[in-house]
Amino acid sequence: MSRTKSRFISFMRVMQKYTEGISHESDKFYQSFMDFAGEDLLRDLRLRLDHGIDVHGNPFKPLHSVTTDIRTARGNSSTTPLVDSGMLRDGMKARVTGMTIELLSYPEFEEYGKAHNEGFVVDLGDWKGFYAGEKFYATQGTTVGQREFYNIPDSYRPGGAKRKILNEQLVENLEFGFKSAINSNKPLSRNWWKTFKHREFTL
Repeated sequence: MSRTKSRFISFMRVMQKYTEGISHESDKFYQSFMDFAGEDLLRDLRLRLDHGIDVHGNPFKPLHSVTTDIRTARGNSSTTPLVDSGMLRDGMKARVTGMTIELLSYPEFEEYGKAHNEGFVVDLGDWKGFYAGEKFYATQGTTVGQREFYNIPDSYRPGGAKRKILNEQLVENLEFGFKSAINSNKPLSRNWWKTFKHREFTL
């Protein structure tokens, strides 16, 4: 067998190991990518909360007059829903497990966040409302409109703009990894593909 042919076959075997390695979701390349995607999703969630935009790109339903009155009494002039104290927003985090991303919040805010995410009717039991200072607010039976913020945004779903960008980042980094392998003059270990170089994921 010629030396050139031998080198070519050896190279193809290396490429096969490379593709087998990075095709597994536990490979650190995909772990890095999913961590990046999780952080980007979390930044997007917080940005939408800051601007009062739901997962479909639509403005949140405006605050009820009762809520704006209460905020005004507290010295808060903001009319953006769900960011009164900022604790819900700042308490959000993204947890990556394999190829799955979960959006989580502090346990004490899970019920509050879920209620607003789905919409609800105020139920105070035997109470018709409550006092804030000297003013009485009749909130019993008030409908609080859905403000869907706690879900995967349309832009990250198939066909969405962010999904397209993330896919492009994935492909570009895979191509960079292949080129790094092809251009490398260093001896390759059996598990070289587990530590192949890739660029930082950026948006």
